[in-house]
Amino acid sequence: LMIELTAEHPLFGKGILVQYRVPFSLQGDVAPLINRLNRWDFGSGDLPPFFGSWCLDPSSNAPAYVSFIPSLLGKTATLVSLINWMGQRHRSVMTFLKSGGVTS
Repeated sequence: LMIELTAEHPLFGKGILVQYRVPFSLQGDVAPLINRLNRWDFGSGDLPPFFGSWCLDPSSNAPAYVSFIPSLLGKTATLVSLINWMGQRHRSVMTFLKSGGVTS
């Protein structure tokens, strides 16, 4: 989990950049899995707010959740809430991946 509190977005200005990287590497084409993750995450009512999307982490060929929260939402997205949201997302995505046969 990486949280950068002073990130700069070209359209939205200053804000918080959050990157959660799935803790293992995968073989082959990961794009279909990332697409399934985005659909699953967007449609799951019990997950934290969907302020980002699943992308490819090219350093490990694994999914990574990337989020940018503009400063104007800073009162909602505190450091504590971001850590809690990503912890909950981690537990949920690991269950999702393991149920689909993906192992570390």
